[in-house]
Amino acid sequence: MYCAAEGEIGELHAHLRDSHGDRVRIEEQADRVLYVVECPACGSCYRKPMKKGDAAFVEEFGDVIRLVAFDMLLNHVLAEHAE
Repeated sequence: MYCAAEGEIGELHAHLRDSHGDRVRIEEQADRVLYVVECPACGSCYRKPMKKGDAAFVEEFGDVIRLVAFDMLLNHVLAEHAE
């Protein structure tokens, strides 16, 4: 991952959000706004559209958006890169 942090899934989610939240990007694509997270192990990018994407929504729900993105990343890492 991004560092050597370990723990239960909930602890990892909180750590990722608090320490690595900048790894989740918000992108505009045509008429949609997406959150994007990249796997540090293989470089795969996961892009998911959000129902709302205006700046106020992203500001208000940024922590939740990051948690959802990191959930996708953790699931990917466990499925594809578990040792």
